[in-house]
Amino acid sequence: MKDQALLTTEPPSPFPFPLPLPPSPFPLPPSPSPSPSPSPSPSPSPSPSPSPSPFR
Repeated sequence: MKDQALLTTEPPSPFPFPLPLPPSPFPLPPSPSPSPSPSPSPSPSPSPSPSPSPFR
């Protein structure tokens, strides 16, 4: 969002094109990183949940 405001202040002709390109690769790598992180987290969570169930 901040990038858009910057490109709006500068020449919107040559800036909007190169601007959206660089920000794309940056948010891409961090996006998939947090995705797999929470995946394995909830996996072990449900494991202990069913464990106490059969014990009871």
